[in-house]
Amino acid sequence: MRNRALKFTLGFVIVGLVVMILVTVAQRGAINAYHNNLPYVKLSDQLKSQLAQSNLWVEHIKRADSKLNFERDVLEPLSKSKALLEAMYEGKETDLGTFEKAEEEDLQAILKEGIYDIQHLLESSQARWQAKPKIISAATDSTAEVVDTQSFNVLNLQVDASLKDFQRVSGRLIYYIDQQMVNDTAALNILSWASIIVLLGVLVSIGIFLFRLFDKTGKMELERAVSTERQDRGASSLANFMEAISAGNYNADLNEELLRGAMGNTLITMRDKLKANAEEDRKRNWSTSGLAQIGELLRTSFTTTQDLFDNIIKFVVKYTKSNQGGLFLLNEENQAQKYLELVACYAYERKKFLNKSIDIGEGLVGQSFLEAQSIYLVEIPEDYVAITSSLGSAKPNALLVMPLKVNGKVFGILELATFGKYEAHEIELVEKLAESIASTISTVRINESTRILLEKTQQQTEEMRAQEEEMRQNMEE
Repeated sequence: MRNRALKFTLGFVIVGLVVMILVTVAQRGAINAYHNNLPYVKLSDQLKSQLAQSNLWVEHIKRADSKLNFERDVLEPLSKSKALLEAMYEGKETDLGTFEKAEEEDLQAILKEGIYDIQHLLESSQARWQAKPKIISAATDSTAEVVDTQSFNVLNLQVDASLKDFQRVSGRLIYYIDQQMVNDTAALNILSWASIIVLLGVLVSIGIFLFRLFDKTGKMELERAVSTERQDRGASSLANFMEAISAGNYNADLNEELLRGAMGNTLITMRDKLKANAEEDRKRNWSTSGLAQIGELLRTSFTTTQDLFDNIIKFVVKYTKSNQGGLFLLNEENQAQKYLELVACYAYERKKFLNKSIDIGEGLVGQSFLEAQSIYLVEIPEDYVAITSSLGSAKPNALLVMPLKVNGKVFGILELATFGKYEAHEIELVEKLAESIASTISTVRINESTRILLEKTQQQTEEMRAQEEEMRQNMEE
């Protein structure tokens, strides 16, 4: 704690020194910028003043106004401006202040052009001013007046052209000086804002440090209380989790704090394994119970085989939670034309009375019988089958067609449809149920054949007895 306070103190001292340096640099930079830019500002103002007055005295020159003092109003200001531009170019001291030597090529080009234009304006203005007496003295000769008037116009054009050049280059120089002032001002503004921001940052940091210093004890106590409460919640959550797992609730979960630890990951892994084992046991028990119930059902004596078939399809549909089911058996009365006959149908908790026959190889049912292989579809054709009720009909989401096969012989087809999906263990159970049903149907068919043969034998025996009795009577007669 002591070392930490020392570090903070040293940090504040260093930051304070940096702030003082920044403020000092900003202040000195502003003062230096003012003194350095003052000659340029004065020069810019002087050029602006001359630009404003140049048009006036040029007009006076062209009108040969005697009120104009050429030396004072024209020659002296232009010469002074030229001297200032030369001093600015070479970096000399003047009445306006000390100029820095022009190092930039653009500025040198502007100054050179300005010096030349001022010199040219001086020469053209002086030539025009000196031509005034000649024009007046030549007024008696008409031919000389024409010649002097033409010279007068040429001089006026030269003065105008020189003035435009002077105004143009002066404008460029004034713009350049203004841009330099803007750049210097922007740099000083940035430095000033940086100083202000750093100073505010230091003040905020000091406030935060003091707040944290005074509030440290309270926070430590609060953290201790929160830590204790967190441990209590973790212990309670762990106890509830273990109790739920012991009770068989494998959907229980731990709180986020325990989940982030290694123990939490281990417990979650244990829960998931127990859940998976419980799910496997549930599926296994479900399959075992289904096989036991169908076995008991098949061992039950029914009055007719139709009752047997109805109870079989009813049990399979309800146990697999299907929405509709049908039982097709092979009809072999006509050996030349065998077909599959719908012997039982069940849907929506009630028996359905339908008459339907399918040729071997026709549709999914006939194809499954022909190939002796099950068919499971989750994309049902639109016109294949619909689950109907009193409220309407709808296409199922899954269809399972299972052959009733035992010892390689197929006796029929079990068809199931549902709005849900069939899991792998459900399809496996239906396959086993189909085998048990096929075995029972095989036994029923054998018993039925045996019964028919026995009835035929008994009938033949009775006929033979009647014939013997008739022969005996005939012999007695």
